Amino acid sequence: VAPVAGPLVSFDSAAAELRLEEAGEIEASRTRVDGYLRAAEGHVQKMTGLQLAQQGLTLRATDWSDLDALPVAPISAVNSVRYVDTAGDAQTLATDQYDVHLDGLTASIVPAGGVSSWPARQVGSLITVTVTAGYGAEESDAPGEIVTSVLLLVRGLNDDGNFDAVGGAVEALLTNYRLHTA
Repeated sequence: VAPVAGPLVSFDSAAAELRLEEAGEIEASRTRVDGYLRAAEGHVQKMTGLQLAQQGLTLRATDWSDLDALPVAPISAVNSVRYVDTAGDAQTLATDQYDVHLDGLTASIVPAGGVSSWPARQVGSLITVTVTAGYGAEESDAPGEIVTSVLLLVRGLNDDGNFDAVGGAVEALLTNYRLHTA
């Protein structure tokens, strides 16, 4: 897992949401507001199953059929598919051997047209897929409902110390942004 550079929603947006206006007040609040941003983004990720800020991830599968529905979204790139062949040698699947289907919040990897089946692999070995997931590095890369949800949660933490006051609004905003995997 490559570390996330920082929260998707900017400190400046959170400070504006909290109506922090004076430079001294803004700087004095930085650590607290950064903590709220991390907590709010983590909460949205848990509610939706989505990766918000862009990040490199390594996924492991026990069977080729596990690639029919990848457990993370949104995915912008599949960087590699690796497996151990029946002789015990590590192999990287050539990109012309598979197709990546990215359809909204659903991502899958399937054999490429003309490829009849996945290669044989060593019994008990894992398939390793590296992907780039997340909306991007800037809050403008994400849907407005997600950014607004994070900012509402930041406000809830600041005002009441919890998410309860804004929970209904956040739930409604995120209705169409839930990852469903089998």
